Amino acid sequence: MSGGALDYFYYKLEEIADKIAPEYTLLEELTAELLLDLAEVMKELEWWRSGDSSYDDFAKAFMKFAKKWLKNWNEIEKLIKKDKQLQEDK
Repeated sequence: MSGGALDYFYYKLEEIADKIAPEYTLLEELTAELLLDLAEVMKELEWWRSGDSSYDDFAKAFMKFAKKWLKNWNEIEKLIKKDKQLQEDK
């Protein structure tokens, strides 16, 4: 089997990220980055489920995402507060 096990959902995440990124508020930029990183996880999941990749490739992509996004809540909260202040100052 080749591709498409999840209807290429990761492409949609990439498209949304591309639309968000040019806005360049800190929060929009962060959201676009998160979506691109999640798209990589979803691509590896889709490829694994389609028989085009290994479970290990999917697991590695997930762990990379988790290490970046699932442990830094305090830092993300600081960025959100900073962005909110920048938007209020405009």
